[in-house]
Amino acid sequence: LSKKTVESVEADPVRDRLFWDDDLPGFGLRATRTGSKSYVVQYRAPGSRQSRRLTIAKVGKVTPEQARQVAKSMLAEVVQGGDPAKARRTSREAPTMKELLDRFDREHIALRLKPKTAAPYRRLIESHIRPKFGSVPVEDVTRTDVAQWHHRMRSTPVEANRALMLLHKVFNMAELWGLREGPNPARGVPKFKETARERYLSADEMYRLGRAITDLEADVKHPLSPYLALAFRLLLLTGMRRDEVLTLKWEYVDLDDGLIRLPDSKTGRKTIVLSTAAVDLLKRAPREAESPWVVTGRRRGSDGSWHHVVSPSKAWERVRHLASTKEDDLPTVDVRDVTLHDCRHAFAATGAAAGLSLPAIGALLGHVDQASTQRYAHLSVDARRLAAERIGGEIAGALDGR
Repeated sequence: LSKKTVESVEADPVRDRLFWDDDLPGFGLRATRTGSKSYVVQYRAPGSRQSRRLTIAKVGKVTPEQARQVAKSMLAEVVQGGDPAKARRTSREAPTMKELLDRFDREHIALRLKPKTAAPYRRLIESHIRPKFGSVPVEDVTRTDVAQWHHRMRSTPVEANRALMLLHKVFNMAELWGLREGPNPARGVPKFKETARERYLSADEMYRLGRAITDLEADVKHPLSPYLALAFRLLLLTGMRRDEVLTLKWEYVDLDDGLIRLPDSKTGRKTIVLSTAAVDLLKRAPREAESPWVVTGRRRGSDGSWHHVVSPSKAWERVRHLASTKEDDLPTVDVRDVTLHDCRHAFAATGAAAGLSLPAIGALLGHVDQASTQRYAHLSVDARRLAAERIGGEIAGALDGR
């Protein structure tokens, strides 16, 4: 079967035709009655009485010599006791990364993760993991493949590291589900160095932020929502996470005991000890009679139910801008880069500056990593209350300019 021979073969309008190579038995050309031509290999598998025929490739996709080499390899496999048709069928049936990622979404992300965590997981999968590995069989992904993929994202090191950690989790689940045997190809791939953000608030910066919140509440044209003002002050006075404050319900708040009991925070069930300043803030807080939310948003839905504030970003931008505006009688600061999460950092830094131990600060923030847990597990509510009182007093004084 030379190139000239292959080109000269014409289709029979009645039936398919087969032309066999003179030098390699089992290697041939099939010409269908529709005019299509393909290279084929025919063999009899060990233990079988029937011949099997496999298509190698269509004419034009490979040269006759390339097709002959493939046929040689397949026929050699038969001599060694193999069955190329069975191997090809097994390969087709092997789960691909697309199937694994779909199952990971259905059985892990959808069932075990909170929406706030699920969203970035899905974004990383669709942006980075599926485009690279989607069509690859799960068993075929190697550590070299993962390392090269991770390296190509070096311009965004944090994003690359998060995608790598997620892929590691995906392969852990693949082993659990019996779709792949170890080792995990994402294990041992070195992460890029990350520079942790360090932004703390000085007393002057806290005062200007507190003053800006108060001034915007009194703005005649565009007053700041009292619920957003409450949220910002609560973030500073408690060190709570943003979403813990925004989704806080009054049923979780115990003003008599000065506690907030969260049934399902980022780290599970958590009790937050409030300072006197935080308790006083919540006692003065506005409340909608029918709203379960501390930080109430707008009415939504056909039933007219209340919803909590979802995104305070624009309001916080107004606060930062006003606080950074120069005024003769106020200290000059620039807090335009301060995020709401920095309020949590400020709470911790204030505690450290006041001489509180790391275990005490960790207990108030609700850290749950093993090292932190060992440090503060022995602290009672009374001990945490003393710590909260000290930090809350310092921050309340700074917000008021005292």
